[in-house]
Amino acid sequence: MDKYKKFREAFRVILFPLIILQFLRTMFFPTPVDVFILFLFFVIYVSIMMNII
Repeated sequence: MDKYKKFREAFRVILFPLIILQFLRTMFFPTPVDVFILFLFFVIYVSIMMNII
């Protein structure tokens, strides 16, 4: 179980900058795919922060 927590923490740390970059990309080049990817990243990040995943 400890490996899982380490992986989750590392994934959370990596995911935040990806959300920022995807948000900037969506602001300048909004496509439905970009919006969906941003939404997916956000849902995963919030799920990790709330200990759902």
